[in-house]
Amino acid sequence: MASPAKLPPPQPRRDLLTARFAAARSRFAAAGLTTHAPDVAALNAHDRDAYGRSYFRMAVACPFLDDENCTIHPDRPLACREYLVTSPAIFCSDPAENTIRDVPLAGHASAALTRRGKQLEGHGTVLLINALAWAAEHPAPTPEYPGIELALSTIAQLPGAPDAA
Repeated sequence: MASPAKLPPPQPRRDLLTARFAAARSRFAAAGLTTHAPDVAALNAHDRDAYGRSYFRMAVACPFLDDENCTIHPDRPLACREYLVTSPAIFCSDPAENTIRDVPLAGHASAALTRRGKQLEGHGTVLLINALAWAAEHPAPTPEYPGIELALSTIAQLPGAPDAA
C-alpha cells in the first residue's frame, strides 16, 4: 500500500520554521562559523572536530524541535537516524568532556548517500540550517533514477561492501 502524500505544514508553522532557520543562520554568521558545507567537509579532522564542538556549544536547537521533541521524527534526516547514544542526555551539553557513549555503527549510510549525491547531482552535504535556502536556490526537480538501482549502488558504497571506495 502506498503511503499517503504529505501536505506542507499550515502557513503559521511554515512561517515559524522559516524564522527558526533564519535565526540559526544568523547566529552562525554572527559567531563567524561558516554554514557552507563544502568548507566544513574540506577541513582536516582536527579542525572539523573543533568546528563541531563550536557548533554544538552554540546550542542552536534544530529548527524542527518543539519542547525538545522532534516534530519530523518519521521523516528525519539520515544523519539524525545514525546519531545513537546510550549516555544520559545531560552529557550531551558538552561533547568535549568525552562523556557521550555512542553506539558504534558498522558504516554510515549518510556518508554513502552524500557521496552518491555528489556523483549524481554535483553536490554533497547540505547543512540542516541551510536546507530551506538550498532548496529555494535549487528549484529544479531532481532527476529520477531507478529507485532499486540507486539504492543498491548506494548500499554498495557502504564500508565493508565489496569494492567500497
